[in-house]
Amino acid sequence: MERKLKVLKAVLLLRRFNRHETKEKQIEMADKYYSDREIDEWIEYLKNPEPEPEFEEEPECIDLEERYTPSCTAHDYSPSNPWDAPGMCISDFI
Repeated sequence: MERKLKVLKAVLLLRRFNRHETKEKQIEMADKYYSDREIDEWIEYLKNPEPEPEFEEEPECIDLEERYTPSCTAHDYSPSNPWDAPGMCISDFI
């Protein structure tokens, strides 16, 4: 009986975060796949969850040398300047 109460406690704590399955299904899965020690650890974790790590935001400025892609909008080549297209040279047009 004590194990069933521990499993129920763990599932009820879990339902604060995860409601994708029914409570009965979560109880069945926890009872089937977790040992008493794992359930105790799970309950402790769910009571006091560790804060998620904060990710550093990516800088807004873009380093063009690292992310360079030739394009006509960057004045690399265009119909009026086709010899600057990748793989082309002036001798191809003479």
